[in-house]
Order: sequence, then structure tokens, then C-alpha cells
Amino acid sequence: MMRSAGIKPGTVVGILGDGQLGRLEIIRNAHLGLSFAVLGPGGKSSPAGQLASWVKPWNRRGTVTERVLNEFCSQVSVVTIETESVSLDLVEQIEAKGKRVYPALNVLQIARDRLLEKQFAQSLGIPVAPYRVIGSRADFPLGQHTVAKRSILKTRCGGYDSLGQVVIPGGQRLDNAWQTLRRVPCILEEAVDFAYEFSVIVFRNEAGQVLIYGPFENTHKDGILDVTRYPARPKLSEDALERAINSSLAYAKEIAERLELVGILTIENFILENGAVLFNEMAPRVHNSGHLTMDCFDTCQYEQYVRAACGLPFGSANCQHAGVMTNLIGADIEQVPKLLTRDVKLYLYGKSEVRPRRKMGHYTECIPLSCV
Repeated sequence: MMRSAGIKPGTVVGILGDGQLGRLEIIRNAHLGLSFAVLGPGGKSSPAGQLASWVKPWNRRGTVTERVLNEFCSQVSVVTIETESVSLDLVEQIEAKGKRVYPALNVLQIARDRLLEKQFAQSLGIPVAPYRVIGSRADFPLGQHTVAKRSILKTRCGGYDSLGQVVIPGGQRLDNAWQTLRRVPCILEEAVDFAYEFSVIVFRNEAGQVLIYGPFENTHKDGILDVTRYPARPKLSEDALERAINSSLAYAKEIAERLELVGILTIENFILENGAVLFNEMAPRVHNSGHLTMDCFDTCQYEQYVRAACGLPFGSANCQHAGVMTNLIGADIEQVPKLLTRDVKLYLYGKSEVRPRRKMGHYTECIPLSCV
């Protein structure tokens, strides 16, 4: 098995994807003396591209020319992932050049497909919401064109921040929703009456050491993460909260070990009132809900990820503060002047165009642990 590169003077880490997650990965690993080479759709004007030592855009298929591929691979020691939508062809081409990509191809193949990730969770005995595969009209429930219960039709691939999803009220037509999603392969998931949403971030290195952050308690608005709190303190009974936390952590560890993960994986779960946990989905990358680790933990998610990918020991996982992270979405960016006068940690992503539903930045309020 090819080993990770470690860190030595001049080490360059590759990033596939050039958004704000890549930007923060660069910022929060600069103290390690690393440089970063970035491939993504936006090029030099992208959030990560603005800070990278080398950056080139990929084409509409998510691939690059042989010249660009060789230039990228000739300088990087190891490659990280910023988006699960990365082309698997590109990952295979990079690995064929002798460079390791973390998480590896086997993890990406599962974690980018809502059907495969649910099937994988079920194979481990982890419960999921009721669902069925939709690939043609023959897959409609009982051959009918309406759903009996409120459901969500989700594309198998390519969805995030509620993109690639259509909510279908009970009694409404399924074929209309499927047409909205252009009749691509989907899953039809029965809507869950959950009480809370948790996320857990798990790191694993080549030596098999596992480190887990979370669970984080998440609140969404219009399908986009709005606020994350840590520690999670939902209004559940003591027994239900203990069950929810323990199950969330155990499921994350089991998934990481069975996948033989190297790098990072984020697991998102639904929490029921009795503390039962239903697996929702996973992402093979750093996560929006982990932003607050930059200010509340000794070592943030971005550094732990790079440490795992580079074969370095994990940093201290000690939590110094509780925290509340709030996203700045679209016109929320207008709050910046006021936020600059508050005792919060503010991060802006270098995006020049403000659009509805676009993540422009975030801020974190640190709270003494004794107050939670």
C-alpha cells in the first residue's frame, strides 16, 4: 500500500474543488508551512483559488488536459477533496499518476450516491428512513402516480443544500416531481418526523487511528444549514440524549472503519424524540457544521483532515469553548458592519457576487463551556 507523503519543506497538498471549504483548508494549515495546488471550476477568482500557490480550472466535465494533469501531479504529495461532486474519472487519472487521493475512490463512489450510502449504512445494521429506488415509472409505489404519505424525491447524485430534492405532499403526484428533476435516477424517501439533526465528523489515518468530533446540532432554513451548536443540547430526556449521542458516535466509527477511510467523513443523522438515530447522508469532506471547530477546538477539522491525509499524528482534540456558528447566506452579508463590532469570529469567503442561497461567509460565537 502506498504511504502518505508526510510533511517536509516545500510540501504541496492538492485540493479538488475551489470553494470556501478549500479556502479554509488553506488558511488553517498555513502554519504547517504547506502550499496548496487547486483544481476546480472557478480558477484564480474562486475562494480557494485566490489563496492557492497554483490553480487551474477544470472543464465542464470536471476533467483537465493531460498537460494540466501532469503539472498538478508533478508538484503535489497528496490530494484532498473539497466537493463530493468531483469527477471520478479525474480521481482515477490522479491515482494512475501515483498520487493518493483522500478519501479514496471507494469512499467517494458511495458517499456521492444517496442510494449506495443508504444501502451501505443498512448493511452495517444502521437504520435509515423508509425509501424506494425510482429509475422508471415501473418503480412508482404500487404502480401509482401519487404518494400516500409526505415524501421527498431526491436525485441519487449531485444534490446539496436541498438542491436535487422535491418535497411531495401526501396525495400529490410523483411523476410531476420526477419531471422537475429531469427523470434522473432518484430515491423516494418517506419524510421523517424527526426532532433534531446531528452531524458527526470522523477522521481516520492509515494506521487505523480514529478521531471523532461531535455530534453537532444543526438547524436548517429553506434546506440550507443556518446554525450549528456544539455541544449538542437538544430538548430531549436525559436518556434519549445519551442514546442519540452514543449512537451517532458509534455509527460514525463503524462507517469509517468498514470503509477503511483515510481522511475525513461527515455523517448527518436524524434524531427522533426517543433518541433513536436514523442515518441521513454522508459527505467525504470537511463540513459546514464543522466551521466552529476553528475557534472552539485546539485543532480544527481542516487541520485534522490534512494531518490524516499526510500521515501525521492527530492534533489535540480538546474543546476549549462551546460555540454557535451562523451562516451568512445571500443578503445576510449586509450584517457584516454590525458583526465587526461584536465579539464573534467572522469569516468571509471572498465571493464578489451576492446571490440568494449563496453562502457568503459565517461567524462563530464562543461560549464558556461552564455556561452550557
